[in-house]
Amino acid sequence: MKLTSIHRWNHLNILNIVAGCSERAITVLPNVRKYFAAAKNGPNDPTKSEAGKFVSKALEKPFLEPQLQFFNTMALIFEPTFTKFQADKPMLPFLHADLENLVRGLLRRFVRKEVLDEAKTSFALMKIDLSLEVNLKTANKVDLGVAVESALTKVKAKDVEKLRFRNECRTFLIKTAAKLVERCPFKYKLVQAVGCLSPSLMAKNRERSFDYMKIDCQDNPHRSETNLALLLERKHISKIEAERASMQFSLFLDREGPELGRSFDLEKDRLDHVLYKAMGKQSDFKDIWHCVKILLILSHGNAFVESGFSINKDMLVENMHEETLLALRRVWDYVSSNGGDVANVEVI
Repeated sequence: MKLTSIHRWNHLNILNIVAGCSERAITVLPNVRKYFAAAKNGPNDPTKSEAGKFVSKALEKPFLEPQLQFFNTMALIFEPTFTKFQADKPMLPFLHADLENLVRGLLRRFVRKEVLDEAKTSFALMKIDLSLEVNLKTANKVDLGVAVESALTKVKAKDVEKLRFRNECRTFLIKTAAKLVERCPFKYKLVQAVGCLSPSLMAKNRERSFDYMKIDCQDNPHRSETNLALLLERKHISKIEAERASMQFSLFLDREGPELGRSFDLEKDRLDHVLYKAMGKQSDFKDIWHCVKILLILSHGNAFVESGFSINKDMLVENMHEETLLALRRVWDYVSSNGGDVANVEVI
């Protein structure tokens, strides 16, 4: 089962840093203007350096503050979602819902309401043609955010120049949304179906959760896209195992689903640990637990893998044997799993 491209959408980790930098730039901008004005032509004139000239030229732009505000607004839109998925715990069951909310929220800023209302699913969102003007709001009606609108009112420029700025922002939104839809893993059948393992979906919409798991859903428009059907198609399970897993998942939803929905806290709990306690330890759910384990090991991103390379690099010294590095990583991983405090690690 190849899902190696699912993690590639998550390449905007830089936004976690950028949002803070842009906020700081907006905060200090008035003081920077005062400093350059006061020091100009003096002994400490900052424009004597190349960096100073660059800043001075930027300060002359009338739309500098609205540009920074717009940049910051865009970073804040993406930052929560990308930060949430920078984790080594299983997050794939939550990926589809969060990405759909992200894409829908971004499109809501520049796509006409009636067009967006007709797109009730993620698949419908992907089919919205962003190249057609009839689907888009005009530049003066695009939602740029409260901060940008406030900054625009302070800009001393002609209305035609402000409209040009708004149009440039709309173009940016269109291209960003198009790229996001292109890279988002909505097209993978399993991404939406694996959402059946989300405790909130189990509790709030038991039938939908079951539909995404079972194999004999006659009224499901995505019948061939259910988890068990995909596992069966890839020959990870047999037909008998799939039938038993389907019945066991139905029983699990009735017996454990409501309580999982009430007690699960994504900030504090790991989904694999919670499901193991509720499902993996019970013989009644043997077959469905086997399927769930396969689904939970699918990667939602590459941040944890990339951080592992950095850790290995810090540990390496000249002439170190492979076994030594492996031993050091085992110690590091164990200490990290116990909160990172060496004094609190139990030595057996």
